[in-house]
Amino acid sequence: MPTTTEKNNATAQRTRPTAQQAKEPLADRPIREQLIYIQQKLAAPKDNENAEKHFRYRTLDGIIAAVKPLLLDCSCTLTFSEDVLSIEQGPYIISTATLTNVRGESVETKAFAREDTRLPGMCSAQISGACISYARKYAACGLFAIDNTRLVEPIELDSFSPSAVEELKRAEEHGEAPLPDSPERPVNAALKPVLSAGQGDWQREVERVKAWEGSEEAFVDDLRRRWSISDNDILVLLSRRDAPFAG
Repeated sequence: MPTTTEKNNATAQRTRPTAQQAKEPLADRPIREQLIYIQQKLAAPKDNENAEKHFRYRTLDGIIAAVKPLLLDCSCTLTFSEDVLSIEQGPYIISTATLTNVRGESVETKAFAREDTRLPGMCSAQISGACISYARKYAACGLFAIDNTRLVEPIELDSFSPSAVEELKRAEEHGEAPLPDSPERPVNAALKPVLSAGQGDWQREVERVKAWEGSEEAFVDDLRRRWSISDNDILVLLSRRDAPFAG
């Protein structure tokens, strides 16, 4: 009976490209290998900043600009298409991002975004366009495995009535817990300050995690309630604790 090491070696041998495959141009490889190449090479950082609300975000235009050279490497195209789903809560835009190579092979990912008619100062065409752009961005993020899933765009703040935004701002100012994040109220994340490794408040949170007497889950819940923080930074923060968590 093969040992675990032998099984792992056999698996690695099957998945490792042969010398002939390694010499094949990217344009001649199967669509899945081309997608792996793009996912590993693509860098789409949050290079836009909302100074007033203290958060950074990426845009669809930024993702497309970053992926175009990689599409050229693979001789692939990226296309988007939309459908509309009407339910009781309102219309949803369903965007499909499709990666297609010269052999006609393709792989696709879908994403949803709700069209909100309460955006002030925007005509219906602009509202639909903003919703389509937002759904396409999430579809592209899913297709290309773009990391850091907390993606916040300015349109989210404007998607809610002024009274709702003011209500959340007052809660934040008085130290009250914000409303739970949900697809209907992603504005909560935008109202929280961002916590990243190296910021002034980072060391304070390091001391908090070291002295925390509750469970790890309770600490993470408390952290997310107060900060907009990436999953990677949460793991880094948890690694600073010397002793096991309670429970």
